[in-house]
Amino acid sequence: MNMEYDMNSAFLYIKRMIDEHKNEIETSQYHYCIYITEQFYNWYCHGLLSADDLYTLIDCNDDLEVDSIFNYAELCEIGTCKEIHYMWETILTIFSVIVYIAYQKENSKYIPQDIEVINPAKINDFFRQIEMGTAPKELFEYFCKEVCY
Repeated sequence: MNMEYDMNSAFLYIKRMIDEHKNEIETSQYHYCIYITEQFYNWYCHGLLSADDLYTLIDCNDDLEVDSIFNYAELCEIGTCKEIHYMWETILTIFSVIVYIAYQKENSKYIPQDIEVINPAKINDFFRQIEMGTAPKELFEYFCKEVCY
């Protein structure tokens, strides 16, 4: 797998999505997503964070009052705005796949339950979908149908 190209495509995809919807989401959500993306990118370039650190950045530990990508996806109901809903779901999905990769790189025996459903043999195909610029809804649906066990 060409990880560098794939990862860069993923980060650019997230940035493009969040920029396209900047005026439709709260400013704090926009800035938080940019911050998380930078943290993930720094992990990718410099390896300063562990897989557990990355996971903590996207997981809220069931506290709905905390800013987290998980909460944004969870709280943005599909009826409110489908585009925003799928944007958050897709961003969470991309970050989850990257966290899964981080655990693999660390040869971790423990992977959080909510991401252990990711089929490692399908990760390459998922990144190809990102590279092709698949729309967020379709990318999320592809992930659910093709990448999860």
